[in-house]
Formats: sequence, C-alpha cells, structure tokens
Amino acid sequence: MKRTYSACYQAAFADRGLLPSFWADGKLRLGVGRRPRWPRKGSASIVDDMTLAPAVTPTVSAASGTSGVGFAAWAAITAACMIMLLSTGLRSTMGLFAEPTSTSLAISIGAFSFAIALHQLLWGLLQPFAGVIADKMGPIPALLLGAAAYGGGFAIMALAQGGGMLILGAGVAIGLGLACTSFGVMAGAVARLVPPKDRSTMFGVIAAAGAMGQATVVPATQQTLEAFDWRTVAWVLAAVACAIALLAIAFRGQGGNAGTASNEPDIGVRAAIVEAMRHPGYLMLMAGFFVCGFQLMFIVNHLPNFLALCDLPPSAAGSAIALIGICNAIGCYSFGRLGTFCSRRRLLALIYIVRAVAIAFYMSMPITVTSTLIFAGVMGFFWLGTAPLTSGLVTHMLGARYLSSIYGPVFLSHQLGAFLGVWLGGVVFDLTGGYDNIWMAAGIIGLIAAAWHMFLPDRRVARLQFV
Repeated sequence: MKRTYSACYQAAFADRGLLPSFWADGKLRLGVGRRPRWPRKGSASIVDDMTLAPAVTPTVSAASGTSGVGFAAWAAITAACMIMLLSTGLRSTMGLFAEPTSTSLAISIGAFSFAIALHQLLWGLLQPFAGVIADKMGPIPALLLGAAAYGGGFAIMALAQGGGMLILGAGVAIGLGLACTSFGVMAGAVARLVPPKDRSTMFGVIAAAGAMGQATVVPATQQTLEAFDWRTVAWVLAAVACAIALLAIAFRGQGGNAGTASNEPDIGVRAAIVEAMRHPGYLMLMAGFFVCGFQLMFIVNHLPNFLALCDLPPSAAGSAIALIGICNAIGCYSFGRLGTFCSRRRLLALIYIVRAVAIAFYMSMPITVTSTLIFAGVMGFFWLGTAPLTSGLVTHMLGARYLSSIYGPVFLSHQLGAFLGVWLGGVVFDLTGGYDNIWMAAGIIGLIAAAWHMFLPDRRVARLQFV
C-alpha cells in the first residue's frame, strides 16, 4: 500500500525554495514503513544533486509576503476604501430620517425601526451569497448589483406613501445593497491583493475608510435635511449610492480566486464553509459578533431620538455620530495594526469591556451635549475595531482564499444582533416611552462577550499548517 503526499504541502515547500527537484511534481510515493531512498553519495555530491525546485516568481499575490503591492492593487484598495466610505456613510444616515419620515408618513417610531431592522437582517442573510458571488466571479458583479439595489432603495424610500413602500425601499432593497457593498465583500477582495503579513493592517484601513463615511456623510446629510425636504435628500443619496458602480471598475481583471495571496489548497466554497462550522473558535466569533451588532446598531439608529427625548438640539445627534465616525477611523486602523502582533481575541475582549463601562457611565450621568460627545468619542474609538480583528482571526484560522464566503455567516450573526438592537429599541420605546432598559441590556451582554472572547480557541485548521 502506498500513500501520495498532497500537492498542497508540496507547493508550500516548493514556493519557499525548500524542495528538491525530484519532489517538484508532488508525486513522491512512499511504501508503508519505508524511508525514501536517498542517493548513497558523499555529502558534497548529495548537495550538488539536490537542485532546488524553482520558486514561484513573487507578485502582488505571492504568499511569501516579500513582494510589494503594485499600482493596480493600490488602485483597487483605494476604490475599496471609497466604496466602504459611501456604503457605511449612507447606512449611518438612516437614524436621521426617523423623525421626519415617521411624521410625514404617519407611522410610529417602532414601524420605522422595523424597516431599518429588516435591512440589517437582510444584509446579514444575503451577505454569504454576496460573498460566494465575489469568490466565484470576482467583486465586480456583486458591487454592480449592490449599487443598483442601494440606489433603488433610497429612490423607493423617496417615493414612499406609507409603511409598505418604506419597508420595501429602506428595508429590502437597501439590505441587498449593503450585503453586496460592505466589509465582507471588500475584505475578501483586498485579502487577495496583499501578502499575509499586511492583511490585518489593510482590514483596519478599509474599516477606517468606512468610519470616515460616518464622519462625513452623516453631518452633510444632517445639514441637508435642515435645508430641504427629506424626500429630496433621499433622491440625492440614491444618486450617491449609484456612484459605487463606477468605483467597481478598479477591480477589473480580478475574477473568482484570481490572485489569491496564498498557497492555500483549493477545497471549494462549500467545503470551506463546512470546515469553518466545525471550528469552535469560528462559532464563538459568531456569538461575539452578535453582541457587536446589537450594541452598535441600537446606538447609531436610536441615538438621535434618544437625544431628542433629552431636549438636546438635532445638531447634537449629527455631531455625536460624526465624532463616532472620526474616532472609529482612528480605532479601526489602530486595532488593525495591533492585531498584527497582539492577541486578537484579547483585544476583542478589551473592546467589549470598554463599551460596557462607557454605557454604564453615560447612563449614570446627566445627558448633556458634553457628556454625549465624550461618550461618542470613547465608543467611536472602540466602535468597529472588532471588524479587522474578527476578519483577521477568521483569516488566521481558516485562510484567505474563501474569506468573503466564510466571513458571511459571522457577519450574519452580527446582523441578527443588529436586527434585534434596532427593532427592540423601537419596541421598548413604544412600550415604555424611553430607552433605559435597552441601554442596560447592551451593557450586560457586552460584559458577557468580553468573558467569552478570553477563552476563544484560535488554532489554524490542519490544511494551513504548512502554508
């Protein structure tokens, strides 16, 4: 009986120039219980005969991490940052529409919250499918579909005459647009363009770009809403969303799995997802990301109405969300860099602890513009630092080849939390006339998530041991 050594392990050594030429075909066959037969020659002769197999020429996609990033790759990374800026910025404006939309359409805050919660849920449900499209066909088809859906969603919202059309536009269409244009798809595209040692930093960069969208698009939208009718503003945002289609051109030539920055074996999307579901660390990341979605989407969508209840001016909400975006950009990049040499799971635990403490202090103090901005600054720095750390952990444990696909279920968990955070926030407000109970719940589950991540196993799967 004979065993054939897998070509993926052979490739891992050959690319590093460590494989003798007579092993280069990956078909070395060994009899059970026998050692390979080496030439019986002197040491010098053996060294002469062991000509190293030629290594793969490094490119932007080489796994060795020694090559630079070319112009085309930097153009695609820049486009990814701009797409993240627009996608995240447009999403973060939804809370600003709560009061004028509910008043104009004669619907409750709870009904509006359900529409926003629905797009959070559909975003998560559709993210795995968008990831599969991006992994198999490249990011361009996913981005074009997302731009059309995103723009169409704001257009339907502008035309809405009741709750049904609002749900179709702000809920269904925008949910699809977000699934195809957000971090999951962009992280997979960027991971193929950079060497492994730079991935965590790049994840931080594109997450920071999304945060800058929150810092720029939200205050601009707030100012526009003060000057124009909300329907006019929705039409403007629809046109902005369609600009994502133009940025997608930067990814031309990047087909499915093309230029994957690794020597990882091609096991197929389905097998990669099944493998991920069997990894306990992956399942624990899914549970932790649920808490992240609950906390953040409750705050960003209900903070404007909460501050209005506290008799603060509308500008306070816009300023707070903008400050969250600015500090979020700094935090995303910082945690992306820290993730390259610190324990990612412990950094995640730190983020959840600080969030819980910040919520507790904010709710125990008088709600003023100053206290709100302090809270926004602290929360902003720890806002989406979870994104580069979580995607970095997923890549470390399961590889980068199918990142867009295997990140999808993790993000789905995030969006299930987001759905509950947004929807329950509206339900609690309608039932009690305030948000105290939901603030308390957000703090408690943050502490649970922090303890959860301290014990998260982050070992690599067996197929990546020699990659």
